[in-house]
Amino acid sequence: NTTTPTKSSIGNSWLGLEEALRKLQIAADIFPPFRPAVEGLTSCLHIFETAANHRQEYRDLADGLKSLVEQLIRHLDAAPSEDIIDVISPISEVIRKEIESVGIHQSHSGIRRIIGASGADEDLLRRYRRIEQLFRQIQGEVSMSTWNTTSKHFINTQLDSLHPAKLARFDSSLSTE
Repeated sequence: NTTTPTKSSIGNSWLGLEEALRKLQIAADIFPPFRPAVEGLTSCLHIFETAANHRQEYRDLADGLKSLVEQLIRHLDAAPSEDIIDVISPISEVIRKEIESVGIHQSHSGIRRIIGASGADEDLLRRYRRIEQLFRQIQGEVSMSTWNTTSKHFINTQLDSLHPAKLARFDSSLSTE
């Protein structure tokens, strides 16, 4: 027994994603190279929403991307290192190019022709999936960076709590304890 999504539930998926992306824009201030990709995706959501045309597949993608964006927001504050900026920058550029490509197709054909042509519709779906995959990659990189920072902090705390054997400098057998 499958349920058909209602128009309001589909709209809620897109509104939820748009709201999450707006929050991510604020969090992305920490990572300036990431901001244009987030702004670009936010600005072309209407293209994907129109193409969705009540298709469950698009709704699932919107919900999945919203979940990724929310996870990313939680991790961004904890990972503002130069290393992660260097990793995110090229991925952000690929996202920006995918979004730019969607915009170019839309301006050449008009949104109705993009949706009407099955090949163009499949191309749009492929691009949306690619954007989701790239966001997943960024989320993974940020999560690993956070984990790495936490691990380093834990190791340093453990090392700081070690006490030297004061007699080790006089009796070499104590230095191995």
